[in-house]
Amino acid sequence: MTTDSLTRGLGTAPDRCSNPSPTTVLLVDDDEDYAQFMQRLIARGHRPLRIDIVHDLATAQDALKASRYDFVFSDYNLKEGTGLDVLEAVRATQPRETLRVLVTGTPHLVPTVPSPARVWDKSWATDTIRAELSRIMQPAP
Repeated sequence: MTTDSLTRGLGTAPDRCSNPSPTTVLLVDDDEDYAQFMQRLIARGHRPLRIDIVHDLATAQDALKASRYDFVFSDYNLKEGTGLDVLEAVRATQPRETLRVLVTGTPHLVPTVPSPARVWDKSWATDTIRAELSRIMQPAP
């Protein structure tokens, strides 16, 4: 499995589960530039992070089988499938509390997304994405 991975100690805030281990994030996007953009936004958080980036469905499925993730962000339009396939793999391999976000440039064309996943629009302004990331990635009190 080939993944781009970034591990950073960004402050001392506890992760979402009050566990000293890094918060784990899987980014799935065949657009490498957008994946790097999201990686930079997520890495601006206040916690230790491990961010894995994969660019296709098969590698995403392998990563989900091999690791536990706190957050999974997936593009909807992948070359050999859709983000719904990624969400199905998350459901099958990850704990229920794994937060799932489907990111798409065409949210009006996405069929119903299974709960508890969220849908984000790729055309959102950077400040909007940053605000959403801050809201969902806050450490547990």
